Amino acid sequence: MKMSVKDRKVDVSGTHYTMLGTVNDGECKVRLKNTKGEVVEMLCEHFIEGLNKGTAKYLD
Repeated sequence: MKMSVKDRKVDVSGTHYTMLGTVNDGECKVRLKNTKGEVVEMLCEHFIEGLNKGTAKYLD
């Protein structure tokens, strides 16, 4: 089963992002776009760790 996270709104350490999806180029990465339109990548394990610790959360 494939889960889609595209266009979900998230907050990571106080910064709001729109999720663009995931990329797997040998490492799983979450692609995020901030409110300035800049695209950043975060390792999936760091994103999941942030969700577990409460430093990252879904806004929608």
